[in-house]
Amino acid sequence: MLFNLFKKIKFIIPILLVIISPLINAQIVLAYYEVSSRCVPLSNSSSGETSNYLVSFILNNHTTPLSTIVIQFCSNSPLTNEPCDLPIGMNTTASVLNKEIGNSGFVLDNTTNGTLLLSRGASIPNGQLNYYQFINITNPTYNGEYFARVMTFATADTSAPDIEYGGFAIAITPSLTINTAVPPYISFCLAVTIPNLSCSEMDGDSLDLGDLQTYSSNSGSYQFLVASNSPTGYSVSVYGTTLTSGNYTIPALSTPSPPQYGVSQFGINLVANTQPDVGENPVGDGSSQPTANYGIANEFTFNNGDVVAADSHNSAYTRYTNSAMVSISKAQPAGVYSTTLTYIAVANF
Repeated sequence: MLFNLFKKIKFIIPILLVIISPLINAQIVLAYYEVSSRCVPLSNSSSGETSNYLVSFILNNHTTPLSTIVIQFCSNSPLTNEPCDLPIGMNTTASVLNKEIGNSGFVLDNTTNGTLLLSRGASIPNGQLNYYQFINITNPTYNGEYFARVMTFATADTSAPDIEYGGFAIAITPSLTINTAVPPYISFCLAVTIPNLSCSEMDGDSLDLGDLQTYSSNSGSYQFLVASNSPTGYSVSVYGTTLTSGNYTIPALSTPSPPQYGVSQFGINLVANTQPDVGENPVGDGSSQPTANYGIANEFTFNNGDVVAADSHNSAYTRYTNSAMVSISKAQPAGVYSTTLTYIAVANF
């Protein structure tokens, strides 16, 4: 009796990244929610003077427990993903939490100049307007604008991802008009792994699925992270070919189909699967989802130029996990099969 040796086929996908933005391409790390109705009136807006600060805002996440609120004063930017420079002359270390209305029960830690840290036991927040009055804060010693940032956390560990965020503009001059503009942007990154919804922590630029056999399907995953402040959302498309080795190919599935052992086929999807056990559903902004053909569990497809993910609204970061599945028949010629996939993210401004 002859023993059939299965042909071994190695599958490698180098991943390229292409970003298209009509005006600005920038990485801006966004939390899931943004606090609303933000305001920071001062009892004394003169430079270098002692003042009371009344920080007010509404929380919009009413499901995640709230343990910590961080209020940070910066001279350079209200954006939480940028470095914070302490306003010249400002001092918050003598401040006292004089009043709290709304979500209450906090204790103030003001040991870090420029940062007010409010902490309590974690509990579900309500949606009423919050007021936190701090007395004995020394204003910056210059006239002009500076900023405050507010971030909320589910635990006392502020190194964890924040729940909500928001920025405030403050003026140290009796009559100052502050104008600002939010530039349009799309932020996108692609790698084998992107933990913690942060492009700064991504790792890997190729996917190796190893040797293929006819009695099973091989699979693996890679991820991309996308966000845009476009009011009409964004779309992410994939470009490339199926797996090839010289003149030999592994046919791509043109319509969503389940894996078939012993049949040469290639496809991807962007959801969690059980057959094979690979992938993950999107994590992050709940309105962002894969498109219909790429959002069916246990079914895979691939067509050059397909839109694989989209959102019709502005959205915070969403992480998509792309699962690649490949099977072969006994007649598939041996070789090293590979393809290059290029992903293009476009904001709908």
